[in-house]
Amino acid sequence: MMNASVSTAPVMNGAGTAKIGERATAWFDAAGLANISEAQFSEFVAARVEGQSYSWFTLDLNDGTGIVFNGCGTIVADYGYLDDVGRVEESLGTVTLEESGYTYTAN
Repeated sequence: MMNASVSTAPVMNGAGTAKIGERATAWFDAAGLANISEAQFSEFVAARVEGQSYSWFTLDLNDGTGIVFNGCGTIVADYGYLDDVGRVEESLGTVTLEESGYTYTAN
């Protein structure tokens, strides 16, 4: 996971005339992500997401779904179907940081 490349893109205002932020995306294979450990997932989030200034950080699973950390907050992330700019448009569940690590709860 740590070898994943991260790309960034501007976040534009509603009229599309001014940049108001930046977003980040890292791509993963959904089946591959299912096989990583919670410790590997936590390591990636701590190193690549936590403390960043992106408007949101998307883990795009290349199947139309992804995990989105809004505002790069790492306590709660949304999982679901992504729109064209990498935001969850239909939530399928929540990824939450607990004392024991990240857990997933389906809607």
